[in-house]
Amino acid sequence: MKSLKTLDVENGLKEMLKTDYLALHLISLRLNELGIELTVSQSKDVRKQIVKLLKGQKTSLSLNFSDDQICSAGVESEEQLRPLIEAILSQLPKDVQKLADNFDDFVDDSIESLTEDISEKLCEAMIKNLNNVDLEQDFFNESARAEIEQTWKKPLRLLLQLITTVDDVLINIINRKPPENNKNEALVRLLSRAIQITREVFTLLKAGFADGAQARWRSLHELSVIVSILVDNSEDTSSRYLRHEGVETYKAALLFNENATKFSTGLIPAEEFYKIKGRYDFLIKKYGKAYKKEYGWASHLTRNDNTTFRDLENLADLDVLRVRYKSASSNIHTNPSALFERRGLYRGEQALLIANSVIGLSEPGELSALSLTQIVIDILSVQPEIESITVMKTLLKYQMAVVKSFSNSEAMLKRKIRDIPTWKIKKSRNKYKKNRIKKTTI
Repeated sequence: MKSLKTLDVENGLKEMLKTDYLALHLISLRLNELGIELTVSQSKDVRKQIVKLLKGQKTSLSLNFSDDQICSAGVESEEQLRPLIEAILSQLPKDVQKLADNFDDFVDDSIESLTEDISEKLCEAMIKNLNNVDLEQDFFNESARAEIEQTWKKPLRLLLQLITTVDDVLINIINRKPPENNKNEALVRLLSRAIQITREVFTLLKAGFADGAQARWRSLHELSVIVSILVDNSEDTSSRYLRHEGVETYKAALLFNENATKFSTGLIPAEEFYKIKGRYDFLIKKYGKAYKKEYGWASHLTRNDNTTFRDLENLADLDVLRVRYKSASSNIHTNPSALFERRGLYRGEQALLIANSVIGLSEPGELSALSLTQIVIDILSVQPEIESITVMKTLLKYQMAVVKSFSNSEAMLKRKIRDIPTWKIKKSRNKYKKNRIKKTTI
């Protein structure tokens, strides 16, 4: 899609600065002073007449006004308006000369109307050009897409198979109809969301968007931290976690009402708002003031009224991934470091990355396989059986195969470009998973 050809501002300005347009602009300004605003059709007609005047095909201008326009000028009839119009037209040559002598001042004074007209025409041209827009053409770097297929085909297939396998695990959990309690409800919902997010990561990796995939893994890591905490603690902790939705809803309602006038949406109905607030007040009374904080649902575990996500990582024994989490956060929050350190570029490369790339897919791929496996193993450990323990061990081994495949593909690229960084998952993480399985073995 050649958008710049459509969005031709330079030619638009040239068009607006033609003599006939400037003359029309001056006439419109004078008429506005009288209280008359030309319609679109009137403006087109006047401009055509001006062109003929400039070519010598016409000796005078004729203007026809509606009764409303005549009334807006503060006169009762067209006869009373005629001398005012004649005065404007007779003054036109002097106005044109004055404009030429003070062109810079004219541009400054007229920039609003000029740019408004130009933007209107360019927007119309872009909309008319939609039939020429190819959804694939500008979205992908075709050479990068072909190289992604060649380089990352095996690890991507392995990751996709991991996702579909975990999907089957979720279905089996649901079919077993586990006891209805807060812990089971929270874990099933968290697992379903983890599967969806990993699919999003896979889609971004397959398309060659490493930074986007890393940013989505960040959410997957947050889920794995929460799952680990809920699994290791009582039903009360899961209840606190699910009920914290009431705190988030109240804060969202306050924010909505604060900005309602800006967006003309209207306030939340009083009855509905008081119901939300009543639930919020009940939760704060039940769990204490710390519960109103973002991670207040876990404050009874951290013994900290200002619990942070870092506290949760430590609690879940997942702080080993803190550096990667912070790095992924930079992409989400547009920190300056994210402007210069792009996973889709070679180390030290100063190019501006605006499309997909074959570089940097290993880290988000490995991390996503790691976190998804962590989540499902933790959940299966709640009710350990021979079948579930076998599945846990299988997934752990398979996750290592996914990581190895991504690492091998990265090494293949590294042989081509010597300074591509290779990221390796620390052995301590795998050791933690083995300990988890040992703990749940019958």
